[in-house]
Amino acid sequence: MNEEIRGTLSIVVVLGATLIAGCTSQRTPTELNLKTSFVDQIASVEAVSGIVLGDDGFEFVHPNTDGAPVTWSVAFRTVTLVPPRSNDDVYQGQIESAWYADGEIVQPIGSMSRLPNSFLEAGIAQTCYAIWFEEEQRWDW
Repeated sequence: MNEEIRGTLSIVVVLGATLIAGCTSQRTPTELNLKTSFVDQIASVEAVSGIVLGDDGFEFVHPNTDGAPVTWSVAFRTVTLVPPRSNDDVYQGQIESAWYADGEIVQPIGSMSRLPNSFLEAGIAQTCYAIWFEEEQRWDW
């Protein structure tokens, strides 16, 4: 077999293995796809813009009640996957995060998150729960 064909076959094998690994990671719940879903859920909130991802969290802009832009920072504290306890059960996910509005921490008061209603209506808070829909290969908040 000539070197050009051998090189092409090597690229195809590596590309195929990469695609299979990528597809496999999407078919099972992981901490990474739980965090990605959390960010996507926030991105779906009206007027969220400018999302910038970091190693341990992310930032974005969302206006306050008078329309002035607020820079929000979210830091992941814990990301937990809970496997099904039985064949009839589903994976569950939990994310605990610290939220900052223009650099000031937004502390929950008891069970009240103190985040804007637009986030709460999207199922997002400092402590947030998700379930894994196996058939659809996605988290729901």
